[in-house]
Amino acid sequence: MATSEQSDPTPSPRWARRRRRLLVLTTIAAVLLVPWIFVLSGSLPSQHKVHQWDTAWVGFDILLLVAFASSAMSIWRRSLATIPLLSATAVLLLVDAWFDVTLSWGTKSHGTSLITAFLIELPMFIVLVLSVRMMLRRLGSRISPAASAPPDTDPPTSNL
Repeated sequence: MATSEQSDPTPSPRWARRRRRLLVLTTIAAVLLVPWIFVLSGSLPSQHKVHQWDTAWVGFDILLLVAFASSAMSIWRRSLATIPLLSATAVLLLVDAWFDVTLSWGTKSHGTSLITAFLIELPMFIVLVLSVRMMLRRLGSRISPAASAPPDTDPPTSNL
């Protein structure tokens, strides 16, 4: 017997309220970030002496290690947690590439940062994002066969 979530694509009123709140929150955040970016671009110095530079980078790489290890464990366990963990790991790789390249600009390590970004971090980012996309499609097809049907075909009918 199918659950109401599988047979009824209409979300519950509670879910609809949560979705609206999340939509409002993310929209407000995006709108408020626009003027904030202009404030920062005009007020931040282009150079800044940083204490604990090594601690920041080692800490970030430890975070990346935890993300990869957690992702590997969730893949091994065939857990649904794999989707958000791989998503977070992909974002961390993109952030790592961005900061490596931008913060090494004009230094002797800039070439190494570019090579690492384009040959390791960005390809891994793409692999992880495509993997998440595939998992979401497979999950969607298990929840609702109509979700995975090609757009020009009729969705399968229920045997209920």
